[in-house]
Amino acid sequence: MDNKSFGDKRIAKGYAEDRPWLHKQVALRIKSDCSLNIETPFINGLDVGCGAGRASCHICMNLI
Repeated sequence: MDNKSFGDKRIAKGYAEDRPWLHKQVALRIKSDCSLNIETPFINGLDVGCGAGRASCHICMNLI
């Protein structure tokens, strides 16, 4: 990918705003698969994806 990949404002806007909000579902699946209490929040989190930073926002706000 080159630096021009998000040069178009429409593409950049779509990438930042139109991504699905799956963070809570993923967290619940991890807790279920690992036999963890669904009500207990995670103590630590790490966003290793490349995206618009939405997972980091959820981790920081402790919503998952």
